[in-house]
Amino acid sequence: MSSILAIFCSDIHLSHKPPLARSVESDWMQSQYRTLDQLRQLAIKYDARIVMAGDLFDKPNPPVEL
Repeated sequence: MSSILAIFCSDIHLSHKPPLARSVESDWMQSQYRTLDQLRQLAIKYDARIVMAGDLFDKPNPPVEL
């Protein structure tokens, strides 16, 4: 049995456009997907829940495709 109960993360800020610091990303949507997939893989590996303690999206009403 795993001793990890939850994976805490915050301020993922999914968006259509990358922030300036990440503007060199060749595929911003794929980059964001990798982040979420890493969280999913950890949750599966440790049989733990994911707790989002901050903003998931960069806007209050994000587009549905995000």
